[in-house]
Amino acid sequence: MPTIAIVGAGPILGLSAAKIFGSNGFKVALVSRSQENVDKLAAELAELGVEAAGFTGDVTDADSLAGAFARIRERFGAVDVVSFSPVTKTPNLGVDIVGPEAMTVENTQAQLDVQLHGAIRTVREVLPEMVERGTGTLLFTTAYASVEPLAFVANFGLAGSTVRYYARTLNEVLAEKGVHVAHISVHAYINTEPGTEADTIAQLYWEAYSKREKAELIFQP
Repeated sequence: MPTIAIVGAGPILGLSAAKIFGSNGFKVALVSRSQENVDKLAAELAELGVEAAGFTGDVTDADSLAGAFARIRERFGAVDVVSFSPVTKTPNLGVDIVGPEAMTVENTQAQLDVQLHGAIRTVREVLPEMVERGTGTLLFTTAYASVEPLAFVANFGLAGSTVRYYARTLNEVLAEKGVHVAHISVHAYINTEPGTEADTIAQLYWEAYSKREKAELIFQP
């Protein structure tokens, strides 16, 4: 059975992606800062017949993330697909979302460390093995602001746009090595109106993996 690692796993889109991959025969490794969080998600997936386990890992801490992937490989073996989607929006975690006039080096760096640097750290954990095997899939999620600038979330959107750039250029150089990379941009407030359900959006993740045709998929209801 192949394995997907969902980095930044949460109870909405992350869980929906886990369900669709799990229902198609994948083992699911759930990674987040909170063991309690991923244990709850793993239990919910188990009730659906999906083999899943949670692993504590912080994308802003290279050692923490490396430890999580070491435990994933010990439990499930090689990782075939990575879905990267962590975002940190809450002021109490020191990652304020601000407009351009309030941007500082510090609050922009904080967003970059979660999104761009977290993505780079994650890729470094799995890419060598994928290239060696000649197969693998890397999926990166961002919000609408990564594609269309939105002033009220300037530092958040800026960081997302760098993830988009990173994913697009990765795909350009890795395609010939058998590794498919796709950027998925979600242009919706999830679960707020018909057509924005997380399970609906998660279909794009399966499409990106199974068809391997596009380097960018945009969800817009």
